[in-house]
Amino acid sequence: MASSQKGSAVSLQKILARIEAPADRGLTAQQARERLINGYGNSAPVSAERTTAEILRDNIFTYFNLVFFILAMLVALVGSFKNLTFFPIVVINTAIGIIQELRARKTLSRLKLETEPLATVVRDGELITIPADQAVLDDIAVFTAGNRIYADAIVVSGECRVNEALVTGEADEVVKQPGSTLLSGSYVVSGTCRARLDKVGADAYAARLTAEARKH
Repeated sequence: MASSQKGSAVSLQKILARIEAPADRGLTAQQARERLINGYGNSAPVSAERTTAEILRDNIFTYFNLVFFILAMLVALVGSFKNLTFFPIVVINTAIGIIQELRARKTLSRLKLETEPLATVVRDGELITIPADQAVLDDIAVFTAGNRIYADAIVVSGECRVNEALVTGEADEVVKQPGSTLLSGSYVVSGTCRARLDKVGADAYAARLTAEARKH
């Protein structure tokens, strides 16, 4: 049943009529309510985090590692130790895979902990504060210094500087002006802008990054 609902939500999102509400008016309460009811809210599916034991198991006990281990044992049994030069490479590759996945898990944990719990959006021309998971597609959101960006958005007015290091690795602050994209998981360092939420929930950059990392 859950799979069917998910598939329906994806299909609906593809044909959804987008609303480009004015930055000073935003969506109406009715439009926002309809979007939330139909699955266009900013809530993302929660999946369990892989444990260290699972990461070690999945990187060590692979088909190729098994083949190379058996090959190494056979080479050792015949005393041809000089032909074991391939084995350290296997160990190094396995270690790299484990380290990369542990680092990815750490980054994902930080993303989860630093998720902005509240959102300021424009509804019916008024600024309101709501839980971030109640924001919807095409909402006009207000971001200011210190705010965590909770959904992908397109700046429609104002200007701000954003730190995207957590999601892109870019160390330098990035200036965002009308037309610029704000990535979920980044945060505003200075300035204030209004932005139209363009991708929310599971479609947002941070959620897709999390889902992709958990596949490996």
